Amino acid sequence: MSSLASAVTPEPREFEADEEDAKAEEEGDSHVQKNDDGSTTILFDHPLVLKDKSKDPITEITLKRPTVGDLESSDVAKGDVKKTLLIISSLSGLSPAILRRIDLEDFKRISTFINKALGGTDEKKSPATGEE
Repeated sequence: MSSLASAVTPEPREFEADEEDAKAEEEGDSHVQKNDDGSTTILFDHPLVLKDKSKDPITEITLKRPTVGDLESSDVAKGDVKKTLLIISSLSGLSPAILRRIDLEDFKRISTFINKALGGTDEKKSPATGEE
């Protein structure tokens, strides 16, 4: 390859993701941790205490990389919050009943992450529908 061709060849996608991760860290988003397997762990500010007191509170949620099937799973729901709950359930493996008990601040952090993961840019839009 000539030096001119190598000068105009774009950087690999992985490099761009590394830059995005570094930018997120600089912006202080210490609640979001990218894992080696491609999943993402989001730490809660308000741990979710389960009804069964013998179990430890849930202090984080791990979301797998989304697929089209995960997005499709929300098509049965009416309403943006229900659609978002179904997407989070599909990505995390937690039931919607448990997810409904997550503190609103933590839920917003998860929703914002999902919106970005699905290619959204406007945080006011629903990650499931793209509508306000």
